[in-house]
Amino acid sequence: MPDLSRILVGLCLDDTDDATLASCSAVAARLGANHVTLLHAVQRTRAMEDAEVDALFTERQVLAEQRAKTAQAVLGASVVLEERVSVGRPAKTMLRAAHDERFGLIVMGRSTYGSGSRLGTDAGAVVRKAPCSVLTVPHDWERGIDTVLVPVDFSDRCADAVQVALRLLRGSERPRLRITHIYEVHSAYGRTGKSPIEADAHYRALAQERWTTFAQRFDFAGLEVEVRLVGSSSSHIANNHHAREMIGLIEACDPDMVVLSSQGRSDVAGLLLGSMAARLVADTARPLLILRQSGDHVGLVQALLRI
Repeated sequence: MPDLSRILVGLCLDDTDDATLASCSAVAARLGANHVTLLHAVQRTRAMEDAEVDALFTERQVLAEQRAKTAQAVLGASVVLEERVSVGRPAKTMLRAAHDERFGLIVMGRSTYGSGSRLGTDAGAVVRKAPCSVLTVPHDWERGIDTVLVPVDFSDRCADAVQVALRLLRGSERPRLRITHIYEVHSAYGRTGKSPIEADAHYRALAQERWTTFAQRFDFAGLEVEVRLVGSSSSHIANNHHAREMIGLIEACDPDMVVLSSQGRSDVAGLLLGSMAARLVADTARPLLILRQSGDHVGLVQALLRI
């Protein structure tokens, strides 16, 4: 399971940080994080003189210190907290710090503009290139963590995602776990003489058997667990239909957080990498925790840092 004990938080140093820090505090407490770094990047434009950059840097340092005091009071004395202000492109600064200092989790806010929106350049780069797990939080998010949704493909990586979800829910008074699985209805079913309804029933039964075996790994005591199995044809799995189905499932379950495994053994799980993760973050007005094992994307990060 990914080590999430060291957290890097990206700050905007405005009111949008409130939701980011609140979610960070909740996650840190429930996952046992012991170190949090608040990072703000001052992006210098070509028109800015050195004196302007220095003045802006000093101003942001003061604001960062104020944010740190507020965050420390919420996190508690057991968590080591530091704040930092750097000059540079936000995404590049975040990725460099995550890579060089081996943070296990990046927490960052994001704007939500409804269906069809897209992440900004910085947020999209962090989601796609981070060498560690990433939690993105809508700027206007105010809910706690009582309902967590986990899409699964029954791989070991998805088992880690369920374990993280269980840890997040143990601090809730009304813990609710939602499991979703999109199973493939093979396009060759017509050759067997089965109708589409019969084929779907066959593959659904297989998915149910896999879930029954998979579920034996976990202790669900005290939790309300709901499992949704949804069929999709193999042609749809390979295109945006899968993304739309996943977004629809997320909205229907109305979770307080979605926990995604970034890699798995199936083609469906593979779609959660890269552009799929960015699509879900952009088009879903929910906090998303994208789990990655340390070093999964080191090569991509090193390439980005050479830009």
